[in-house]
Amino acid sequence: MSKTIPYVLLFCLFGTLLLGFQRTSPIWYDDTGHWRVVKHFAETGQLCYPLDGQGENCDPESMFITLGPAVQVPASIWMKIFGTSMATARAFILPFSLLLLGIFLALARELTGKKKALWAGLLIAGNIQLLTYGSQFLGEVPMLFWLFLGLWFQVRWLKGGEGQANHFLGALVGFLTALACKESILMPLGAGMLLFMVTSLFRRDWAKAVGVAFQGILLGLAWVALIYSRVLEGKDFWDFWELRSGYGKEFFALEFTESLRFLLFKPLIWLGMAALLLKMQVRRDPRDWFLGLVFLAQLIFFLLSRGYDRFGFQLIFIPAIYLSEFVVFAVDWIQKKKNMRLLWQVGGIIVFLVVFTQQSFPLLAQRLLDPASVNAGEKCLGEELNRLGILDVFTYDEQIVTFLPSGANYRLEPMVHVNADLCKPLELRLGEYLVAGEYARTEFPNCVNWPQLEQVGSCGEGAQRYEIFGIKGN
Repeated sequence: MSKTIPYVLLFCLFGTLLLGFQRTSPIWYDDTGHWRVVKHFAETGQLCYPLDGQGENCDPESMFITLGPAVQVPASIWMKIFGTSMATARAFILPFSLLLLGIFLALARELTGKKKALWAGLLIAGNIQLLTYGSQFLGEVPMLFWLFLGLWFQVRWLKGGEGQANHFLGALVGFLTALACKESILMPLGAGMLLFMVTSLFRRDWAKAVGVAFQGILLGLAWVALIYSRVLEGKDFWDFWELRSGYGKEFFALEFTESLRFLLFKPLIWLGMAALLLKMQVRRDPRDWFLGLVFLAQLIFFLLSRGYDRFGFQLIFIPAIYLSEFVVFAVDWIQKKKNMRLLWQVGGIIVFLVVFTQQSFPLLAQRLLDPASVNAGEKCLGEELNRLGILDVFTYDEQIVTFLPSGANYRLEPMVHVNADLCKPLELRLGEYLVAGEYARTEFPNCVNWPQLEQVGSCGEGAQRYEIFGIKGN
């Protein structure tokens, strides 16, 4: 029983941190967008993107709908049972975060043993990105749970022994369900599978090459089926694909600045990557090679992308498994230092917290001590609109939706920001005002005829600054 206590404490720590971040993390653009889609789905049974507060104009073909059915359907059932508030939606993600930690630990134990797996769990449990995205209504964490469930089955299949057929099928189910959560996983997972298939052919391991090729083909077919399911009753497939291809600007930005900056401040990733490469070279186990090549594909696609945190934090998991071996070595070395052992232990804890958990603990403490600072700009905007008596707004920044005054109505831009060049010129209705935030300033400025507008109010600072515009002379 005593051997399980550290794991129980790890889950308690992680769960407590998740609850804290769930209550204090700012409500932001994508968080709001996914919530609104599933909320409408739960209330009406119609899967579409509401373009106004009344839900009368709802686009079933919207490119804003990026959650897959493996998240949409259970989340809508959850919201039917427990309510459709943002807090309820975020609560839906918390069990997946705990399940993700559980299957990650199972995978680490399969590869390194119990002691090192515990340290691998500690390396990710306090990570600021995991705590942030693991407590918001996004599809990444459910996708990662299913992905790592598939990887756990996959390494057991690659190991050989009894139950190979079940492990192979389990991996396939995990990968397919991950794809049904977020289609973006297809690119790195498919590329990793292709690389592994090629290396298996060089090693003349025909069974593994054929097996992984079969998995990859089924993943590709499943993705095509998901795409066609979105357009069976909608627009022409190629028109749909042309709009969808705008997301290529995010996945293939080829700018490198943001992605390299992210990696620079993530020693867990590059130290773990070095440990992974060493293990691949020394042990030459197909399990390490499969995980290593999937990670390599993830890393390449991240470097090619705009470097968003939502893509980058997915890189912490596999390196953490292999870095844990060196952490255990360091801990054992400190334990053997009889002179100044306490100093070494305190120093080690400080280094661990600073390097691997980053600002998780101070940030959570700051938000708990100063809750008014969370979404301060949006809260101020709601008060300003109420003071001005404005109840009809148009905005490109949908994160303001939950902060509008009671009884206010809103309209949103139907075009996603990656296709902002295709937006129609803004035409405000009688009595309607434009609320312009960060997205209006950076993504959609060419969609607004600014000289025709006059500013009537403003609130917030920096990225949380909002300006209120009305038509001149009205």
